[in-house]
Amino acid sequence: MAIRISGRYKFASGNHGSVLRATVPSKLRPLRTRALGALRVQGRVTLRVRAEQAQERETTGSSDEETSKSSHSEDDRVNASIKKPFNIFRTFMTVEAGVKEAPRTTSSCFRLYGPEEWIGHRSSARYWRHVIGTPQSNVFKGILPPITVFTLLAAAFYTLQTYTGLNIKLPMSPFSLAVSPLSLLLVFRTNASYARWWEARTVLGGLINGSRDLIRQAVLWFKEEEKELTMQLVRYVNAFAVSLKLHLLTGAGGDRAQFRRQLEQYLKPKELEGALKSPSIPQHVLCMMTAVMKAANQRKACDGYAGQHILHQMDHTLTALTETLGKCERIMRTPIPLSYTRMTSRCLMLFLTLLPLGLMGDLSWRVIPAQAIISFLLLGIEEVGVQIEEPFSILGLDTLCGIVHSNTHSILADQAVFESVVSDLVQPQGATITA
Repeated sequence: MAIRISGRYKFASGNHGSVLRATVPSKLRPLRTRALGALRVQGRVTLRVRAEQAQERETTGSSDEETSKSSHSEDDRVNASIKKPFNIFRTFMTVEAGVKEAPRTTSSCFRLYGPEEWIGHRSSARYWRHVIGTPQSNVFKGILPPITVFTLLAAAFYTLQTYTGLNIKLPMSPFSLAVSPLSLLLVFRTNASYARWWEARTVLGGLINGSRDLIRQAVLWFKEEEKELTMQLVRYVNAFAVSLKLHLLTGAGGDRAQFRRQLEQYLKPKELEGALKSPSIPQHVLCMMTAVMKAANQRKACDGYAGQHILHQMDHTLTALTETLGKCERIMRTPIPLSYTRMTSRCLMLFLTLLPLGLMGDLSWRVIPAQAIISFLLLGIEEVGVQIEEPFSILGLDTLCGIVHSNTHSILADQAVFESVVSDLVQPQGATITA
């Protein structure tokens, strides 16, 4: 069956779903796209735009291949608009094609604490400081849209109850019974997320300790004539911290330009090009550090039995760094079971949607601010659990990379001091010790 509208649009239906075919001039495509984006079509909707070849050549002069590419790109944009959800929660749902999460900066999410920070952390002034800073809170910004929706919903229920005379009140006993399981869901969700956050921080602490040990061993045990190998290992240790950060924040197939921009300050051009060709840059850097230690073994960079023992210890440290990479990838790629997250969200939505109906009998118009406060409390707890579930974007990886870089410079700068102080204690060969 086909219906022709104004001689230009055809709506056809077949056994494999509805297909909308349109033949329009290119100048009218934006208007056609907006109009079709508002259509609600059940099932799988496919839009194929096929401009007549003669008309397309007359208006644009483009080839058949260019016309096909233009049509398919137009199809993708229209399909994306059709698939957007139309419901009451659209204001706070994240749509892949449009809304993106605001980046969280290191300074606002994570910083290292010292004595002064702990004094401020324990101060009783923290209550007023935290309340005043609520508008700048990432948690508050994340839950503000749903809080607004639930508050407006409470206002709508109160208006309907007051001005229409409909009795839509509900008893409070079901809500009292539902509070306990809902609280358990929120507590378990938050505890599981915190366990992931703390494990990630522990693993990244191993990165700092392992890199510090590896640099210390290379700087103090490699011979002076093998300084080139020492500096190469130092460069790769710093590059591993930076590449691990980008690997966790952007993925294994992240923007290579970003990798290049941050790694070029540590690696030489040949080393950098070799790293950028690898599908997993952190793994490549680990293999290159192993190659450096292999070269050190072949050149006898460390003397005698003690040298072999030191190389064995360095390889053990490198194995620990490899485990750090694997643990970080496991945390990053394995979320809390999605069924648990979905169940928590569904229970919260149902509870907060119906709660005003139970509160109106006792609170009257005060149900509106009460709904806002309760929504803030419950949604805030759930939002904290969601934010710390993926810990690497809030742990301040830039800060941790800065620690690795600072440790490197500190050990290199103190190398001459180490040797000069210890050389006075070394007994020259052939000398005798007198009482």
